[in-house]
Amino acid sequence: MGAQGDRSDVRGVDAPDATGRPARVPPTAPPWLAAVLEASPDAVVLVDAALRVVGWNGQAAAVFGHPAEEALGRPALELVAPAHVRATSRARLEEFLARPGVVGAVRRFEAPFVRRDGSEFVARVTLGVHERPAGDGGPGGRGLACFVHDLTETRRAEAALRDGERRLRQIIDLVPHFIFAKDAEGRFVLVNEAVAKAYGTTVEALLGRRDADFNPNLHEVDHFRDDDLAVLREGKPKRVAEEVLTDATGRTRVLETIKIPFALGEAGTPTVLGVSTDLTERKRVEADLLHAQRMEGIGRLAGGVAHDFNNVLTAILGSVQLLEARLASDPTGRREVETIRTAAERAASLTRQLLTFARRDHAKPQPVDLAALTLDLERMLRRVLGSPVELVADVDPEAGAVEVDPGQMEQVVVNLVVNARDAMPRGGRLTIRTRPVPADACPDAARGHVGAGPWVELSVTDTGEGIPPAVLPRIFEPFFSTKHATVGTGLGLSICYGIVKRWGGHIWAETAAGRGSTFRVLLPRSEKAPAPRPPSGDAAAPPGRETVLVMDDEDAVRATMVRTLADLGYRVLAAGGGEEGVEVARTHPGRIDLVLADVVMPGTTGPAAVERILATRPGTRVVYVSGYYDPERLQELGSGSAALLGKPFTPAALARTVRATLDRAAPC
Repeated sequence: MGAQGDRSDVRGVDAPDATGRPARVPPTAPPWLAAVLEASPDAVVLVDAALRVVGWNGQAAAVFGHPAEEALGRPALELVAPAHVRATSRARLEEFLARPGVVGAVRRFEAPFVRRDGSEFVARVTLGVHERPAGDGGPGGRGLACFVHDLTETRRAEAALRDGERRLRQIIDLVPHFIFAKDAEGRFVLVNEAVAKAYGTTVEALLGRRDADFNPNLHEVDHFRDDDLAVLREGKPKRVAEEVLTDATGRTRVLETIKIPFALGEAGTPTVLGVSTDLTERKRVEADLLHAQRMEGIGRLAGGVAHDFNNVLTAILGSVQLLEARLASDPTGRREVETIRTAAERAASLTRQLLTFARRDHAKPQPVDLAALTLDLERMLRRVLGSPVELVADVDPEAGAVEVDPGQMEQVVVNLVVNARDAMPRGGRLTIRTRPVPADACPDAARGHVGAGPWVELSVTDTGEGIPPAVLPRIFEPFFSTKHATVGTGLGLSICYGIVKRWGGHIWAETAAGRGSTFRVLLPRSEKAPAPRPPSGDAAAPPGRETVLVMDDEDAVRATMVRTLADLGYRVLAAGGGEEGVEVARTHPGRIDLVLADVVMPGTTGPAAVERILATRPGTRVVYVSGYYDPERLQELGSGSAALLGKPFTPAALARTVRATLDRAAPC
């Protein structure tokens, strides 16, 4: 590319190109200019007004693949331009050359080019117009100096960079933690999708904005800002063990955040880089675990209390039944004893609730006719409800049987009825229904957690004020109650929930403000026939003549059992503990037909004592008695020939259990 006014008489300058063959620049170019053009990292193509090649440096030969002797004098566009752009390119170049005052002008643009082998590439072009005066070097006129920079490697590097940035962006967005960077003014310069989602916006909308633009809690915003400034000021990382963030939904999140000072970009702009871990779910699980541990502790305490209560109640109920028999001719005395028995039975019911909550109850699942059970309870329920509440029993005798513990099922019915009564302090109507639910007609299928069935449904409906929406999610929580502390314990519905779930069922509430509530219980239908009803408590107790060894560390309970069995004709041996019972069995000269042993006794337990007795008296029958036991251990005890009798029990129940155990076939 010649400078204007240069008249050097240089016929030509040859220099080797990248292939080792000589390159050529215009013969009028001075040696120093030829050296500059040859040293250029870009391909330099000089053309005359007719767009023929008059100069071709070594890099042009390397880029386009044409040596200088092949390129000089030929139409430049035939050598370097793809066929599909030649006509357009020629028109534009000719128009550019013909413009007035264009000499010295420079244009820069990107354009497609073609190599000798036919491969195309894109290059950045710097195009300048020069005018060479006529002289010895040849005719004058305008020409073009084209500097062509191959962008192939640049584009490849840019593509790799974009791909790397895209991958990095994907990785950052896939990380479940909050990742962000803020400048010294508190503006976000980097955020991931987790941050944007928490603030209810997009990544693009967050960039260049501050926390205060999205978080209405100014206290949190000030706290974030203070931490950011401290990191920038001190120049060292800062860990915030627990900080609170209010997200776009108003939910409070607990975060653990690490903030690091960071110099962003080539300019080293001070920046705070932060990573926050959402601890909300972990904190909830920890709280649930602590709650479960507290419930386990309360359950153990409840079980221990129930054990002591059951011993007392066993003595009371036994004494009451014996008194009733002796006061048959004294109506006044019988009424007083009846009052004592009613109170004791109420206490026994409360104790069963404690044991159910503690999961220490001795459950005996069997097929139960739910309709018949409801009708059996109807008379007692009417007394519980009182006159302000109308009780309607709508039971389907064909509803079918369910496999549950009858006593626990009675608890469910009574607790639901009492809960419904309390929802109607001014009276109303309470309806109990039982009905079959076929496999294809589950009323709760839309809820997604009830199987196909078939089921038997028990529902209790009241006409009270309904359950407030804020209370509804908590109604089955243990110890949660909306009643006064002197009225409710908060165990009723939680016990119902535990019993129903224990037998594979489902329980939920349907309610509407001012329109009452319905509690629905679904239990799997059993194809087994309902078990025959046990004899009533007033039935005559069966007598006996066998020898029975009674072991119990509670004096009152032991005395009641001894007196009951002795009155029925049994010969009774008594022991106040396991060791004493083993000694009595060792020294007794005659036969011992049955051992009646409390499971939990200080020192040697009932099972341990029985094991030692059976070692010398292998044919002896066994009945275990307890008001507090490990269900797995008790199941193990009852897996052989031993019978189980839970406290509290009546003398009649004791007599029936002893008689039934003695009448069974002898153990192998």
